[in-house]
Amino acid sequence: MFWAKKFKNGKKQTLKEHTGELLAGLNKLKNYYGNSLPDDENFWKALILAAIFHDFGKASAPFQSKIEGERAPYPEIPHNYLSPAFINRNFLREELGYTLAEALFYSIAFHHERKFEFELEDFKRALLEDLKEKEEKLEELFRELLTEISQEELRGAFKKIGQKEFKFLYSKLAQLLDYRNFYQKLIDEKFKGDKRVILLKGLLHRLDHSASAGITVEVEPHRERLKKLESYLIKRAADNNLTFNGFKPFQLKGRELSGVSVLVEAPTGSGKTEFALNWLNDAKGFYTLPVRTAVNAMHQRLKEAFETVGLLHGDRAAYYIALNLKEKEQDAEESSLSLALENLNLSSQLAFPLTVSTADQLFSSVFKYPGFEKIYVTLAYSKTVIDEPQGYTPKTLAAMVKGIEEVSELGGKFCVMSATLYPFVKEELKKLGFEEVETEELYESSPIKHRVKLLEDFDYSLISQAVKSGKKVLVVVNTVKKAVELYRELSVKSLPVRLLHSRFIQKDRVGLERQIFEEQKEGAPPVIWITTQVAEASLDVDFDILITEIAPLDALIQRMGRANRRGRVVSPERPNIFIVLKNSDERGRVYSRALVELAREGIENWDGKLVSELMKREAVNSFYTREKLSKKAPKFFREFQENLNLLKNGLQAESPAQAQSYFREVLTVPVIPRTIFDERQDEILSLVELLKDREVPFSQRLMAQTKLRGYMVNLYPNQIKVALPIYKDKRAVPVIVAQNVNYDKKLGVILEDGRDIGEFIS
Repeated sequence: MFWAKKFKNGKKQTLKEHTGELLAGLNKLKNYYGNSLPDDENFWKALILAAIFHDFGKASAPFQSKIEGERAPYPEIPHNYLSPAFINRNFLREELGYTLAEALFYSIAFHHERKFEFELEDFKRALLEDLKEKEEKLEELFRELLTEISQEELRGAFKKIGQKEFKFLYSKLAQLLDYRNFYQKLIDEKFKGDKRVILLKGLLHRLDHSASAGITVEVEPHRERLKKLESYLIKRAADNNLTFNGFKPFQLKGRELSGVSVLVEAPTGSGKTEFALNWLNDAKGFYTLPVRTAVNAMHQRLKEAFETVGLLHGDRAAYYIALNLKEKEQDAEESSLSLALENLNLSSQLAFPLTVSTADQLFSSVFKYPGFEKIYVTLAYSKTVIDEPQGYTPKTLAAMVKGIEEVSELGGKFCVMSATLYPFVKEELKKLGFEEVETEELYESSPIKHRVKLLEDFDYSLISQAVKSGKKVLVVVNTVKKAVELYRELSVKSLPVRLLHSRFIQKDRVGLERQIFEEQKEGAPPVIWITTQVAEASLDVDFDILITEIAPLDALIQRMGRANRRGRVVSPERPNIFIVLKNSDERGRVYSRALVELAREGIENWDGKLVSELMKREAVNSFYTREKLSKKAPKFFREFQENLNLLKNGLQAESPAQAQSYFREVLTVPVIPRTIFDERQDEILSLVELLKDREVPFSQRLMAQTKLRGYMVNLYPNQIKVALPIYKDKRAVPVIVAQNVNYDKKLGVILEDGRDIGEFIS
């Protein structure tokens, strides 16, 4: 008997038990989604063999000694490098074909990314002096497992270790490791362009990781998802004293086009989300949005409709714990925490039939960090909605386009949709075979929701009069500094004013996000919300009046979509959209100055007029062409093209964290402001002590980490002049106090030198 794992509670699991869990997961995955994966018997045979062989190297004496808590007889060689020694390559090449046999070897050898720092003599000792003695028992285990799944015809895949083969295996592993740094070369030269290696290795990761986490590889798929959606929409309408009259013809087109990738450009409020859900139908799906606020809101909405819905973003642990733990219910805390951890694990392992995610969690995989195949293979048998792509930078958009191209080649389908799709992005996606959905009728029939007035600067009396007349007012500005300035000006006038931006500690920001939705409800009193770009992306809010600083056209149109979203009749005399031409982002730290100037050109004929959805689309289509951008905003288009070319030429990341930084282009640090630390010092330090104590159960340490995260805010490194590190561990978010950073519960972060380099959107 060989051990495979030792859990934190001291229990041990045998190699046969662990492998059996992988095989059970494989069977479940094939039953659920096999129709969306290769219809190739040899591929599934290769996956069975990968599941069985992948941990055979754990039979080595150092690994077994580690499990038993004993001293190892010699330094441990990572088991993933030892396991392929038992593969009969000649049999497999005959049985599976050359490239699939090679893919099997590669998948097993690199199902973990461990350092290759051992010498040839150490490798020889592990194989010929240690594992050689155990090969009879391993072969017996191999045959038992094949018999249990009725795959006895694969017995020839096991081979006893050859006396002279260790040199060949060592050099082969070293060579593949070198190729791994040039992934496209690995695919082209070693696998002759056969991308089944991505699917095979990715599925092995999925099976191994879910088994190790003690969770199912796939939660049961949704059945009749659209019926559930319809029931939810009927109930939601009734709760708001409305009637749901069935899906619109535009939304039903999603079902007709469910087998292809689509581009959808449609007016704000036209029901794009329902189109996307009809397009997804019962398929395993991912729904991406640019901003965590919007992701959280969409998750709650879809969870009400379908229940088993996952969530992926950087703060998902805190979100799940907050979602499952209710204040003052101490008796229920342990079971609620257990549920939160289960949902967190299922989301992290991509197991839910529908998951809402920020794009970085999926598309940073385009940078080919070790283990990226896990994301690619999951997207390959799924359908992915990309909502509001204009919310990303040109470099990020390039990464997404490249990722879409590569996953599409593996079988994945995509729905890219927005009220403002850049023409040059549409061109790239059409090259990949995307079908553009006909929405002309939507634009022509869409009610005119907005009358625009251009202002040179903010008019405080206008804001005051609007709220006093019972209107809900949204103010969107480009910098935190300007948002705080406006808030202070309006607060002294005793107006009902709120402030929301990304520089509130997480605990307060969650409360503000909840409040902005609550104050949208029918009958809620008039209020003024001052926000930054966090209001742009897919927030289902509906204000009476919008006052916004000038911004790029696509951003302006998204902001306009937060006013009169339901399409009430617009007054022939009174504007409901006010665009302030003075820009607080004068130095272009948030938006390209060239794009803002293009926007000025685009809206100069809107002053005093009713602006239809068609006029907005025509403005974007005429100002975001390759020709106009190349001439008037060359940096914007150049960044897109250059990053696309870098990815085509093989740009890779060394780790998931590095890939995230490449993708997001934002290097921020989570810190606790000094003011918060001074107020909560005893609590913060006691939580840190819990984190340090490895004897404390993981669930309690996760709870401590989540509570600490609630006191943190993300800042740029050059905004943190004096940092006091309190706790650092690679497995947790570091705890750092920013000594020069003050905090006000109403205003958010206050920097001692008044420095403001723009908003960080997350």
